[in-house]
Amino acid sequence: MVSLRFTASEWRVILIFAAAVGIGMADAQWLNPLTPEIDAYYGFEESRSFYLLVSYFIGAAIAAAVAGPGSDLWGRRVFFLGGVGIAAIADLFCYFVEPFWGIVLLRLFVGMGIGTCALTYLAYMGDLFPYERRGLAMGLVTVGFFAGMTFGPLTAAAIAHQFGWKIVFLILATCSGIVFAISLWGLPKVHKHKTAKGGLRGVLREWMGFHTQRGTLLVLLAFACLSASAFAFNTFVSYWLEAVYRITPTQRSWVFIYVGLGTLIASPIAGWMADRFGKISTSYYSSWAIGILILLIPFVPALPGFFGRVGLIMFGAVLIGGFVGIRTTPVLALVTQVVPQHQRGNFLALKSVWTYIGIAVALKLGGEMYNSTLAILPETSVVYAKEFLSQHLSEIHVSDNASRIAMMESFFGFVSLGLFAGGMSVVTAVLLGWVGKIPGVEQAGNEDQESEMIETITPARIEKAKEEVA
Repeated sequence: MVSLRFTASEWRVILIFAAAVGIGMADAQWLNPLTPEIDAYYGFEESRSFYLLVSYFIGAAIAAAVAGPGSDLWGRRVFFLGGVGIAAIADLFCYFVEPFWGIVLLRLFVGMGIGTCALTYLAYMGDLFPYERRGLAMGLVTVGFFAGMTFGPLTAAAIAHQFGWKIVFLILATCSGIVFAISLWGLPKVHKHKTAKGGLRGVLREWMGFHTQRGTLLVLLAFACLSASAFAFNTFVSYWLEAVYRITPTQRSWVFIYVGLGTLIASPIAGWMADRFGKISTSYYSSWAIGILILLIPFVPALPGFFGRVGLIMFGAVLIGGFVGIRTTPVLALVTQVVPQHQRGNFLALKSVWTYIGIAVALKLGGEMYNSTLAILPETSVVYAKEFLSQHLSEIHVSDNASRIAMMESFFGFVSLGLFAGGMSVVTAVLLGWVGKIPGVEQAGNEDQESEMIETITPARIEKAKEEVA
């Protein structure tokens, strides 16, 4: 039976981490709706604001590689506090610095701070919460993550349009500073294991070891496929909605909001399900559901009435968001358990590397599939598609041939992209299914606790116990 009770200290940790990851996700996402304002402010004829995002993620990648093994050696708490503090200071300087490239450099440090928090909070959760209760705790923290992702851009846009885009930096810095102050008081210290990585060679040796063990390798590959599926779908869905269904920018924003609402509702439920039915089983079936839904989404028809083009797409967005929330929590709990505690941070760092590999593959391969599908299809398929579009999209009148070709390219492109993204989700499910068949794969994270209990029974303590009995 899954217990819904947490101690006051555990609730404090959950709320601190939920706030930290929510602010971090908002910090990563706020730029998306404000790129026109930033480019106009600096007078850029071609958009350069994306460099702020590139710099941020480079910093996050660097931080993951350092904070992972570092937190194994010197503790999670010091790295988490350092990450929050760096993000707060860097965002504060972003508010006062005027040159664009100066802000780009500072965003590198913001990414390093947030990246450190994102990695160490996972390791921290693995250290503090027993695996049988970790799913529910992780699900509650994940609510903050999806809240930042869903409402961060909207809040930033509303504030920026009223007070200017730079004020967002000051607000983020203030929020991070508050979390830092609360964390100093509220985060407990965890037991540090006496372990030596042996420098860079030792870290790389552990990474090699993770690739030679079947369980950890399959988990890393699952994360890469999961990331590829999510980013491929999210990146190109807006192009498809505009080109094929003529959905307005406001309606497209609501699609992502509905996805976020689905994840928010599902995350705490997913935590309970993961603890009740198993982390692997929950993530396995939800991955299959996501794969099937993504495969079907490109064929959403434009039916009349409320459940027509927009209504049905919004319903699908909530459904996909719900299954994404159900999958995310157990997968995050699983990744904290498949290696011993003294290797947890280093393994999470390697997980981040594989995540970025999956994203890069998605953007490259997914982009090629989206843009080139129509050119390689036989003419008969194109004819059938024209008939489908004319029947189900009859209210959309395309007058010129160039617009008609653009619609066809987007339709076929998103069908093939759906095949790729849905296929990657199915592959994720298959990999997780294989992980579930490996004996003892979910017990590795308990090795340190077992060894700690064994180490306490020393000859000296036995002699001392004999003297007490005498």
